Amino acid sequence: MEKMGNRFRRDVKAFATNNGVPILALKKPDRTRWDDRKLDHVRPYFEKAAAEGRTGVVAIVSAQEFQWSSAAKTDPKPQAR
Repeated sequence: MEKMGNRFRRDVKAFATNNGVPILALKKPDRTRWDDRKLDHVRPYFEKAAAEGRTGVVAIVSAQEFQWSSAAKTDPKPQAR
């Protein structure tokens, strides 16, 4: 999974660089505020693109979300039964 995740992040960064798309690194949302939403951070980019008549990717949001996950380990030398 790590190799796949690293490749994905590298490819997204390359896409952003090659296409002049900003990557917005957002911090953990403030859950005490009902109005702290990712959309509010991106809205200026949507509005600017709309005003210029542009379509497509206007920004990429990079935010770390909490996710339960599990781990697995494979035995490099399977034992005969």
